[in-house]
Amino acid sequence: MKTNTKAKPSVDFEILHIGLCDAVICTRLPIDEAIKRLNMESPTGIHSKWSFDGKKSNKSPCPDGQGKTHYRLFC
Repeated sequence: MKTNTKAKPSVDFEILHIGLCDAVICTRLPIDEAIKRLNMESPTGIHSKWSFDGKKSNKSPCPDGQGKTHYRLFC
């Protein structure tokens, strides 16, 4: 699986990492919409779906300066 280190400025949603129990996305979308899209594009493969716990430590501004946010999600 290819892992990107920096999101493209013209992309509103990008999956940066998929692990066994976590995923990192970069998005301009509202978090609820981004979670739905992640679950459609890369389902977990188990009963639990991807979700965001709301903790500030799992959310950070994207370093590309395009107004996007990085979220770490869990299943």
